[in-house]
Amino acid sequence: MDNELYVDTLLQVKSFYRYVNTSILWEIEMTRNIGSTERIIRAVAGLAILSLTVVGPQSMWGLLGLVPLATAAVGWCPPYSLLGINTCKTR
Repeated sequence: MDNELYVDTLLQVKSFYRYVNTSILWEIEMTRNIGSTERIIRAVAGLAILSLTVVGPQSMWGLLGLVPLATAAVGWCPPYSLLGINTCKTR
């Protein structure tokens, strides 16, 4: 009985992996979609939020500042890709 449950679970995981692997999330291209001005704003905001871990309330919530800081460093925002938003100047 346990072997059947194991095999069934394994097949379900395999089919879920196949579904996720072919979903639209894997087809998104990671091209730059954040303009220079927005990158600067995101970096400043990210550093300000990150500073909350050492000054002010000294909360671990300040680690959320890593998100805008990372998107500023990379120049790509995943929600922008999903929504089709691009703030880069056209060349």
